[in-house]
Amino acid sequence: MNVKEASNDKRIKLLELQKAYRSGAIREQDLSEEQIKQLKKLYKTQIDFLKASVEKDKEEIIKIRKKLSINK
Repeated sequence: MNVKEASNDKRIKLLELQKAYRSGAIREQDLSEEQIKQLKKLYKTQIDFLKASVEKDKEEIIKIRKKLSINK
């Protein structure tokens, strides 16, 4: 197993852990400090990605609105 595969396996396990936590199958007190730290980092990464995506969508909507107002 190379480094990239190990990294992907780790990420998949973390996503599975997130899914179990969200579903209630695992409670916070069942997690180790390291798992909590990893989940917090994952959530922050996901939130930052979503914020950037929303901002990009807003900019695209503004462009479309400007085009529509020019074409009236």
